[in-house]
Amino acid sequence: MMTKSDVIDLFMEAAGKLEKTPIRREDTILQLAQLIADTRATLSAASLAGLVHIGATIYKANLSQSRARKEIAATMLESVRNNAD
Repeated sequence: MMTKSDVIDLFMEAAGKLEKTPIRREDTILQLAQLIADTRATLSAASLAGLVHIGATIYKANLSQSRARKEIAATMLESVRNNAD
């Protein structure tokens, strides 16, 4: 049986390999959604709830980051337009 520490070690090892790869949260969300869809029949209610919570957290963070990027882009565009006048 694996411990939380064992799993964190796996995360750290995998993260080291990802450093050279651009990471899109959208792709991560889709991968998690597919994993849940593929294993739903074998997941306990508690495991499903935990995975959905993780997915929701990633989704919310991605949504917040996306909104922030759009706001920054709009502010920069407005600044450029105002300086052009």
